[in-house]
Amino acid sequence: MWLKICGIKDAFSALHVFAEGGSAIGFIFVPESNRFLSIEEFKRLSPHIKEIPILKFGVFQNAEKDKIIEILKIFPLNGIQFHGEESPSFCMEFREFFLIKAFTIDYETPIENIKKEISKYYFCHILLDRKKASPKISFEEFLEKAYLISKDFPIILAGGINEDNLDSALSLKPWGIDLSSGVEDEKGEKDLEKISRLLRKVKKYETS
Repeated sequence: MWLKICGIKDAFSALHVFAEGGSAIGFIFVPESNRFLSIEEFKRLSPHIKEIPILKFGVFQNAEKDKIIEILKIFPLNGIQFHGEESPSFCMEFREFFLIKAFTIDYETPIENIKKEISKYYFCHILLDRKKASPKISFEEFLEKAYLISKDFPIILAGGINEDNLDSALSLKPWGIDLSSGVEDEKGEKDLEKISRLLRKVKKYETS
């Protein structure tokens, strides 16, 4: 199973994810996120992650094309994750990269509408996230909708997966899992022990 740890901000965490068998790491270039990595921080980090043999993604939300290119000139990322309202044509401009398009699942939007929108991004891997702002959708309700979508599309499942709900997430047999808040401590920093436990649990699930 494809496994990405998102919100990485230091080289030691990146190396730890690789050592535990993770598939990819993500750097968040969304200023509103508490995991935001500024351009200056990324410049300082880049030399230390260059040789770590793991896929490296930049996460963007409605960013200007020039801003994305600026990041790519600092470091040749393997993939780009679009987490906003980017159009298919905009995403297609970066088709030489491993592309992920995120869709936020909420109460209101009918499944068929979501599927119709997803189909426009046929050239991207699809990530399903859970709407966390009001009105919130519970993780159980999120999984119910994700399951219906997974019947038609391979999905990367996000949405706040942690040690308590990982088994439920794995029961959907997603193509991939994306972890962030579920492998952090109370201060929002990456917890290396949690990363180890969750990645090992996924590996154990795959071999059972």
